[in-house]
Parts: sequence; C-alpha cells; structure tokens
Amino acid sequence: MPLQALHLLSFIVDTEYYEEIKLTQIPLNQYMRETAGIDSKQSQSSNPNHVIKVEYTDENHANKIFQKLKDEYGCVMGFHGSPLENFHSIVRNGLDHTYGKETSLFGDGIYLSSDRDVAFSFLKPGPNCYTHSLYGERMGCIVCAEVACKSKIVRQSKEGSSNASGIAIDADNSLPKGYIVSEENECVQVKYILIYNNFTVPTKSKSKVCVTIALLYIFFLIALWLMKSMPMKRLMMLSYHS
Repeated sequence: MPLQALHLLSFIVDTEYYEEIKLTQIPLNQYMRETAGIDSKQSQSSNPNHVIKVEYTDENHANKIFQKLKDEYGCVMGFHGSPLENFHSIVRNGLDHTYGKETSLFGDGIYLSSDRDVAFSFLKPGPNCYTHSLYGERMGCIVCAEVACKSKIVRQSKEGSSNASGIAIDADNSLPKGYIVSEENECVQVKYILIYNNFTVPTKSKSKVCVTIALLYIFFLIALWLMKSMPMKRLMMLSYHS
C-alpha cells in the first residue's frame, strides 16, 4: 500500500490511541443531570436519542493541557454541529480551528453555541454503514464541549459574556447571540457526543411540504397569467354583458 494509505489506515485502527480515551453510552437523564447548568435550558425538540460520554485518561496529553487552562481561566460549555463524516476525527483529535477556515464569518476559530438548537441547525446527517443498528439507517451528531475561557483567545457574544461561575469572557459585539469562538484547539475539549438517529422520515416530510408549496405557487402564477391574458379578458367581458 502507498505510504499515505498506510498512515490513513493507522489513523483509523490504531488501538494505542483508544487507550487514552474512554467512550461510554449513558442515559439521557444522566447527561441532563451532569450538564444541568446549560442543557436543562434547551428545548426538548433537539433532545438526542443517544449520548456518548468522552472521558480522558492520565496518558492523554491534550487533556493535561486543557485541565491546566480550565483551572486557570474557568470554562463554559458549548455545542457544535458538524457533518457525520467528521466525527471519527473529532473523537480522536478534538475540534480543529483550521477546518472550515475559508467559510468562517466571524474570524478564525472553533465555532460553538450555548444554544443546542443553534448547533442542531448545523448538523448534517449521513447514512449508517451498519445494518440493523441501534442508531438507525441515518444518523447525525452534535458535540457538547467544555471551553476554557482564555483571555483574547476565546470570544463570546455580549449576551453570554460570563459563565455560571461569574468568570468574565471576552465579549464580541459582532458575534450572534450565544456564539462562542475559540482560536486555539487546546481551549476546547469534547465531553459528550449527542447522537440523533432515523433522519429519513423528517427529511421526507419536509421535502413533501416544500414540493406542495412550490406547486401551489406555480398554480397561483398560472392563474394570475390567465386572468391578465386577452382571451380571458374577452371571456370575462362577454360573461358580464350577457
């Protein structure tokens, strides 16, 4: 195999990496208790079907750096929606501020929101390659992460410029409400993966509504054109005189 392919294969199946993290599926009510400061305020419409808790061992170098930043600056929690195909890398390497750099509207950084519904709108589901899976035929994921509030590195919209502990965060008036932007990967640590399954049904229902609206609009345009056309005007005049 080419060297690049071997590197990719090692990235996918390297078991040594997985000794540095522990992935555990937990009940939704346990997740709600553990995130009571933020996720208890979210709407039930974006409640996940499954929750995976991410825990880090002492051997994980990135966790050591994050814990030091967290102790020094305090932290907030935020949500991040992303296409399904990105989550293998997200779980292994965390969120990366260089991804999507060309489309960053408010400067370079990792974009999160204190509002789960906002992150839900960025979720892009994909097909599940496993048949008869508990997660359904189509699934999508959202990250729930802790963000160390390092000054001049982490920015938040003015409406949410302090966390539950009252620790100040650099406010940015240009950011939409609830947005959090971190310019360094080390300031963000994934804590939970929220999994949403069986997207096929809602996607179809939404498409049916769009098709119905489009057909009604086309019918309205045709009716308007007929009413303004000369033959229709003559017909209306004949009907009026008769």
